[in-house]
Order: sequence, then structure tokens, then C-alpha cells
Amino acid sequence: MPEVYVLVEKKQSMGFKVARIAVLILAIASLIINFAIPLFLIVPLILFLVWGAMQFLSYREFEYSYYDGTMRFTKIRNKSSRKALMEVSMENVLVIAPKGDRSLMSYHQNGATVKNYTSHDSEADYYEVVVNTENGTTCIMIEPDEKFLEAVCIKYRQKVVTA
Repeated sequence: MPEVYVLVEKKQSMGFKVARIAVLILAIASLIINFAIPLFLIVPLILFLVWGAMQFLSYREFEYSYYDGTMRFTKIRNKSSRKALMEVSMENVLVIAPKGDRSLMSYHQNGATVKNYTSHDSEADYYEVVVNTENGTTCIMIEPDEKFLEAVCIKYRQKVVTA
């Protein structure tokens, strides 16, 4: 069976988008003011550098992969740097269910740690992977596609609750 991958782009919050636009407007305004009254060229330069960092360093994706009973979760920044977030053996998975499913209530009521590896899009279909770890129970929120769920269901059908 081949390894199955899912890439999910994390959406930026409205506040971050507004802040990025505000920094750009301030940078342009300070540059225009600097042409009229040459005081400090460093201010527009710093503002443009901050805007550039906000623009190009804010792109994030999450990658989920599944192969032979192991799920891996990775964060990708700017389509270049990768950081392994978590690796989960299916032997430690208690349940994989759609967000809001009744089978998840007891885990949330008992104070399970929640890790959100989704796009933060309110319209997306989320699933939660409940895992037993050394630190207790962890709920990992993901956005798997049909191929990902089918690959998991081949061997671990009893742990997957479908919508």
C-alpha cells in the first residue's frame, strides 16, 4: 500500500491580514513623508522589512501522512522549511471521528489536550484523532480527504467513525 499524503493550507486570520495592510500603508506613508521632509530613511526601510516578513514568512501548511499504521503530522513554512509535529502509531489511537461526534464528548470532558492542525476554515470538514500519549489523552484536529480515511480504514476500520 502506498503512503498517503494530505496538504492543508492554514488560513490567515482577518486581524493578521489587516495588520499586514496597515504596516504596508504606514511604510508607504512614511516613504512619501520622507521624500517631502528627509528625516529618517530608516523608518520606511524598517516598515518595509516588517511588511516583507509578514508577507513571505506567514505562509503555513500542514501535511498529514499515513503509511503502514503510522500517522505523521508536519508543519511546512513558506513551502521550504519542515518541522515534524507528531508521529502517532495507530495502536495508540483510540478513535478517529468527525468534529462534534458523540464519541468524542467524554475525551473533551476529561480534559484532553487539543492540537489544531487544520486550515482554520469554518466551512471545512474536520476530524479528530484521539491518541493516548505519555502525557495523557490528546485530540488532534485534522482535515483528511477520502483517500486518507480509506487508507486508514483498510487495517483499522474499527477505530474510524465516518460522517
